Amino acid sequence: MTSRAQPALHDPAARCGAAQPACAQRDDSRCIGRRTLVLDGLAVTLLALTGCAATPARPPPSPASPPLAAPGAAASTAQAPAQAPAQAPGTAPGMAQTPATDSLGVEQQWLLSFFSGTPVAIERTAAGALSVMVPTEFCFYFDATVIKPPLAAVLEKVALSLRRQSLARVTLLAAPSDPKPSSSTLATRRAAAIAKRLRSFGIAARRLAPPTAADGAAVRLLIESPPA
Repeated sequence: MTSRAQPALHDPAARCGAAQPACAQRDDSRCIGRRTLVLDGLAVTLLALTGCAATPARPPPSPASPPLAAPGAAASTAQAPAQAPAQAPGTAPGMAQTPATDSLGVEQQWLLSFFSGTPVAIERTAAGALSVMVPTEFCFYFDATVIKPPLAAVLEKVALSLRRQSLARVTLLAAPSDPKPSSSTLATRRAAAIAKRLRSFGIAARRLAPPTAADGAAVRLLIESPPA
C-alpha cells in the first residue's frame, strides 16, 4: 500500500513527466514574447500609416491677388458725369435758351405744343411778331370782365414765355366786347383785366401795352422782341 501512494521518483519517465509543465511554461512565455513583439511592430506600422492618412494635403498656392487701389484712385479714374447747363429762371423744363434772333419762333412752337388743335391761333406776323388770338366765347362771361378758364390757361403760358424772353414786350393788348350790345368801354375793361392777370404772373406793367378794344371778336396779344 505504501509503495503505490508514493510517486516513482527513480523512474525517468516520471521525472520527465513532472518536468513538462515547467517546459511548457517556458515555451509559452517565449511565444507570448514573440507575439507581443509582432503586435508592437504592427501597431507602430498602423500608427505610421494612420498618421500619413490623417495629415491633410496642402492646398495649391492661391494666385497672388492684385494690390488694392488707394481709396481715391477709383474715384479719380471714373469720369465725372456731364453737368446739365444751368436753366434760366422761369424757363420751362426741356426748353433750351436760344439766340434773340429766333426767340419768338421757339416760343411759338412751345405754345403750339399746348394749344395746337384748339381754337387758339398762335401765328407769326410778316414783321416777325408773335400773335396770340383767343375767340370771345372762350374769354369772358356775358357782359362781364371775369376771365374764363380757357383764356386764363393761355395767359399763364404767355406769361411764362414773357418771363423766359426778358426783352420781349406785349405791343398790343386788345379785348372784344359782346356782340350785342357792343360796348367799347366793356372791351377796354376786359383788356385791363387781361393786363392785371399778366401782372399777377410776374410780368412788369412797363412791358405791357395800354389796354384797348379789339377790332374783331377775339382777344389779341402781339408780342415783339428787339432785334439782336
